[in-house]
Order: sequence, then structure tokens, then C-alpha cells
Amino acid sequence: MIRLAIEQFVAGAKRADDSQLRHMRVTEYTQIALDAIIRENHPELRDHLIAQTDLRMEQYHGAR
Repeated sequence: MIRLAIEQFVAGAKRADDSQLRHMRVTEYTQIALDAIIRENHPELRDHLIAQTDLRMEQYHGAR
């Protein structure tokens, strides 16, 4: 019974890892795509958006 519980736990962890990797890949793609769109269509907003991102990272995540 313990072996089965461990096998199920490991299988669940593997699925979570795959899901996290997919989420990270989608996030990176989105960031690259948005940056390309902003650079092409609204380059004047880029510095402001980066500054706002930095403020929110500090406000919501404690990152500096």
C-alpha cells in the first residue's frame, strides 16, 4: 500500500512538473509576443510599461 501511494505521488508530481513547464513556456512566449507588438506599434509606451511592471513586482511580490 505504501509503494502504491509513493508511485501515485511521484506520478502526480511528474504531471505537475509538466504542467508547470507548459505554463512557463506559454508565459515566455506571451512576453516575447507582447514585447514585439509594443516595439512595433507603440514603442513610446515601452518604458512606461516596464516601470509599471517594476512597481507592481515590488507591490505584489516584494521583488525589487
